[in-house]
Amino acid sequence: MGEMGQKMKKDHQEVLKQDTFLSSLVMLANSGMETGITLNVSGTVISGMLISGETYFKELAAQFASLPQTEFIETLIRTLNTNADRFKKSIEADRKNQTIRPPHYLHLRDCCFLNTDRKNSTQRQLWRGLLTSVDGFSVGVAETDR
Repeated sequence: MGEMGQKMKKDHQEVLKQDTFLSSLVMLANSGMETGITLNVSGTVISGMLISGETYFKELAAQFASLPQTEFIETLIRTLNTNADRFKKSIEADRKNQTIRPPHYLHLRDCCFLNTDRKNSTQRQLWRGLLTSVDGFSVGVAETDR
């Protein structure tokens, strides 16, 4: 089997590891339907709003735009905006071609990491994670004692 065949086989094996319901929620978020979600990732509880990859990259670029501008920051902002555009075009192409490509990543806004006493351990932030790394989830944002 050639290199391309090996990559396709690996991609297929990764898809089989994914929770199909969670994958469907991510696809809906990538289409613009945001929803609250709480994830368990290797024992860490992460809760926030499930958003599209396009939104994630745009909002991350906006965060960097609020910093003092340097050549590096400007390049990073351009790269993030390019990623947002690519993500949008990929979703549009899938719709046009009526194809379904399972997502590999999920994106959260206003997420927090929770500890065992239900207190936030970090500020609300953007988060991106590998879909196959999620051990469990529930729909809805976890209530916390701030």
